[in-house]
Amino acid sequence: MMPSILSMAINSHKMLELQSICGNSITSIAKMDRYQILKKMHQTITECNMIHKGDAVLVGVSGGPDSIALLHLLYIVSGDIPFTLGVAHLNHSLRPAVSDEDAEFVKSMAESLNLPYFIKKIDPNYWKTREAGSLEEKARECRYAFFKEIAVRHQFSRVALAHHAGDNAELVLMRLIRGSGLLGISGIPPVREDVGGGYRIIRPLIRCTRDEIMDFLDRERLKCTNDASNNDLRFLRNRIRHRLIPFIEASFNKNVEQALNRFADIARSEEEWIHSVMESIFQSTMVKQEGALLTLKMDELKSAHPAVLRRILRMGIESVKGNLRRIGFTHIERTVGLIKGIHSPKEIHLPDHIRIIMDQSLLTIQKRTLEINVARQKPTCRHAKGESVLFQYLLKGPGVLIIEEIGKILRVRRLTSKRSVDYRNGDGNIAFFDAKKIHFPLTIRNVNPGDRFHPLGLQGAQKVKKFFIDHKVSRADRVLSPILLSQNRIIWLAGHRIDDSVKVDGSTRSVMRAELSLDFPYKNG
Repeated sequence: MMPSILSMAINSHKMLELQSICGNSITSIAKMDRYQILKKMHQTITECNMIHKGDAVLVGVSGGPDSIALLHLLYIVSGDIPFTLGVAHLNHSLRPAVSDEDAEFVKSMAESLNLPYFIKKIDPNYWKTREAGSLEEKARECRYAFFKEIAVRHQFSRVALAHHAGDNAELVLMRLIRGSGLLGISGIPPVREDVGGGYRIIRPLIRCTRDEIMDFLDRERLKCTNDASNNDLRFLRNRIRHRLIPFIEASFNKNVEQALNRFADIARSEEEWIHSVMESIFQSTMVKQEGALLTLKMDELKSAHPAVLRRILRMGIESVKGNLRRIGFTHIERTVGLIKGIHSPKEIHLPDHIRIIMDQSLLTIQKRTLEINVARQKPTCRHAKGESVLFQYLLKGPGVLIIEEIGKILRVRRLTSKRSVDYRNGDGNIAFFDAKKIHFPLTIRNVNPGDRFHPLGLQGAQKVKKFFIDHKVSRADRVLSPILLSQNRIIWLAGHRIDDSVKVDGSTRSVMRAELSLDFPYKNG
């Protein structure tokens, strides 16, 4: 039987430890026609200037097919360039027992290749207390933070991730469906600089297909783990992968993946050119920037073409915030409305504590530093450090209320139809009430000692403190969990559970919806 490319590479690596030879062994392997994927990856690395001689490359390895293929392919070509490798694995603890097995598998794989490895496990309780939002997005943020931590601490100049052509096509379709602009539909960049970390994120497999990856694994007899969540059709990406793309391939274009990747390449190229042109326009509009505060000239903003204005605003927010995550088209349009005088407020708040303030001549974009206001009186609700946070507000009717002390807002509105939403699927930060069972004005305040309510689904009344203890809510998180009252009766422990007395049932005719959120809308509603 012909030896595998990987076994030849491992033997060549051992020889290179004794000899200063790399031309006759690994180079000849890289040029073999046995694997198209190997040639494609080598070409991508070269054309995109991904890796240089002497680089230290940290490979993000989940244990799945894509990352296992990436690790072994990089191992093969590392004697050709040459560069060093390390392995990073984040155990999300989202799948009991299985997550630990995946981590052990990655560890064994790294050891078999004699590579340094870095494995971190997230406390399972972290996911129980996390803020509302996409679990997938939060897990992604944790991974990238982990990769950055390891890269900076251990001086890796590159972080290699296993995104491939199929992933890119799926993302382009997903963003088209959501109505993204040119930047969004440009897909996954092959290379991205992390300015703060001083390293480069690279994706050597971005031009390789899933079939090529699976063929490589099969012929090299490489084992990998299987994440069942990749088949969970509750996730949009999986529905696109398993339903939409196969349908398009069968009914319209069998090469749709290739077409979407070509489309993304064109969009990315044009986006890069537009951005280079916009840089000088943005600089001419700027008055000054001092850290997380930027001021722009109102006259130039008002006279700018709508497309130019949107880009100036995106560039301004990115320069203050550091990125554009959670900043969507509606946020930009809201800011455009502020500039054009469509909205009466002179100040609006965007996600991640971004404030935009307008006066006659200047538009200011700043990142609001969130500071919890600490009351200097007898404690009623203690912070983890022993500090107390006191607040109380009245909400006279449906609307929006900013709770400055905890950096959150409360939105309350009446639903037009009971059938318009599945009221049973609140995520803790969203609650539904029988509108006839609550009465305005509503009071929202911090938790006081002795507060009691009747949690939905439980028998009888219970102290709020006991509810926190039973549900393992930390003292720090209790500060961020206000209570909502109607006629001095608790109807909602915000972020957790409503009172049984206001639940929606078969006799309900009108529904009130409440949401506790970190997003800041227009100040003063």
